[in-house]
Amino acid sequence: MWLLRKIEDKDRWRYDDPDFHPPWISTESGEIPADPLQDLNTKNNQLSVYMLNEVRAELVDRILTALAATRNNSQKIECLIIPEEIIKYLNLELKRGKGGTPDGFVNELHCDIVQLTANKLVELAKAVIGCKAESDRRTGDQIRDLLIKGVQEGRLEQSKINPDLKKRLLHN
Repeated sequence: MWLLRKIEDKDRWRYDDPDFHPPWISTESGEIPADPLQDLNTKNNQLSVYMLNEVRAELVDRILTALAATRNNSQKIECLIIPEEIIKYLNLELKRGKGGTPDGFVNELHCDIVQLTANKLVELAKAVIGCKAESDRRTGDQIRDLLIKGVQEGRLEQSKINPDLKKRLLHN
C-alpha cells in the first residue's frame, strides 16, 4: 500500500540532491531542512492522505484531478507517494474517512494520519526523506485537460467543483 499526499513543492523533498540540500546540515546529524514541513500542514492534528493499492499513473491523475477541482485555479499540482510501511514503522494511526472532493471514488480512498504531534510530524518528514519517497507533478495544462476530461466523463460532480475554477474552465 502507498499513501498519496498533495504538496506544494516537490523540490523541498529532494534532500539527496546537492542543489537542494543545505550545506549547513550534515547528512549524518539526522537533521532535515525545515522547508518540507510546510507540505505537512495539519488540521485538528490530522494529516490528509489518499490510500493506493498500487501506484498507477491513471489513479494518481484521478486523485490529483479531484484535489485540483477543489481549488480556484488549474495551476500545477504535486504529490508525494509514501510507502505505508513508514506509517507502521513510526506507529502512526491511519483512520478512514470520506474526502471532500467532487469525485466520489477518490473520496473513498481518503484517510487521515491521526493523533499527530509536532515531534511525530518531524519524524514522519525524516522518514519520508530517508526512504526517498517518490514525488510527482502535473503541470497547469495537464491539470486543465484532466479537469475537463473528468467533467466530460462524469467523474467530477459539477456542483462540488470550486465555482471560480468552473468559470475559468468553461470560458477558456
